[in-house]
Amino acid sequence: MYIYFARHGQTFWNLENRMQGSINTKLTDEGKRQAFLLGKKLANENISKIYSSPLDRAYNTAKIVGNMLNLNIDRCSKLKEFSFGDWEGMKYEDIRTKFPLQWENWTNRSFKSNIPNGECLTEGMNRIVKTVNEIIKNNNSNTVIVTHGTVIELYIHYLMNTDIKKIVMEKKVTKNGSISKIEVNGQNKKIIYLDYDKHLM
Repeated sequence: MYIYFARHGQTFWNLENRMQGSINTKLTDEGKRQAFLLGKKLANENISKIYSSPLDRAYNTAKIVGNMLNLNIDRCSKLKEFSFGDWEGMKYEDIRTKFPLQWENWTNRSFKSNIPNGECLTEGMNRIVKTVNEIIKNNNSNTVIVTHGTVIELYIHYLMNTDIKKIVMEKKVTKNGSISKIEVNGQNKKIIYLDYDKHLM
């Protein structure tokens, strides 16, 4: 079987370079177009199931895809984006200015990150890995997971067996509407491709 991680379509806060995290944000018209093109691409992949983060930007992306594939969406609360606490809603440039040490840790020594009122890296990674592996355990056919940049980034680090002390965040963030394909064969998981976006062009 294959797991297809799809990042949600573009939002207004993506355009404004704001940290979204657990806050609900709306898709732009371009984001809706990306979701449509995502659905066209996935229509050729023999998909049987679609899971989605409950946050609107992911769920509305998944609904567009689901309508095209004639599949219902299974909302999963634990697929929501990493919680960025007090950073949520702030522009990235303002985070760097107001929280220089915390931002330095997050982007260079991520395991030491101490985002005010946010998740720590270990908590977030454990939540995401456990949730995705449970989805894999409960399915035996091609499955789509529509979720968020940091969720995908952390699961990819897990697949690559990256030592948690060597994880550097914000370096593997996938593009809006892109697909990352994972082959699952028993206990073995293999990355087929990451951040594929040719369907959006």
